[in-house]
Order: sequence, then structure tokens, then C-alpha cells
Amino acid sequence: MSSRIAEIIQQIRSLPPNELRELRQALAPVIEEGTFETQATSMTEDEFEQEMESKGFLRRALPPVTDLSPYENYHPVKVQGQPLSEMIVEERR
Repeated sequence: MSSRIAEIIQQIRSLPPNELRELRQALAPVIEEGTFETQATSMTEDEFEQEMESKGFLRRALPPVTDLSPYENYHPVKVQGQPLSEMIVEERR
């Protein structure tokens, strides 16, 4: 048993009876559903992404581009002077 768990158990034992009942009621649904680790490993990647999106941690990514025809006739714009990448490197020195 880790020292962290032992410390938690010690704190639980010092709780008054009414707080022990509250703790038991709060933990009952967690214990019935299983541990958080078990729930996380049973999720598919899509389910995990949906949950992260619903909590505001992720935004839905656009699907990958499969039709490349709009890019077939792409011609880069020609500019005069030093390439931008070289300018950035010089400014950082």
C-alpha cells in the first residue's frame, strides 16, 4: 500500500460518523461503476475524443483532405529578396 493511500485511510478513520456517511454515499457510485482507470481503458479512441471535446479540451478536427485535385495546378508565388526562413533565422541570432 502506498504512503498516499495509507495517509488517506488515516484521514478517513478520523472523520466523524456523519461525514463518513457522506463519504460512503459519494464513493458508492464510483465503486459500482468501476475505477476511473478501468473506465478510461475501456473507451475507444473516438469515445475519448468526444469526451475531451465535450469538456472543452479539444475542438473537433477537420477530416483529412482526400480530394487533392484543387492543389494539382498550384504554383507558388515568386517573391524577390531573401527567403523568409533565412530572414527568421537571422533575426533570432
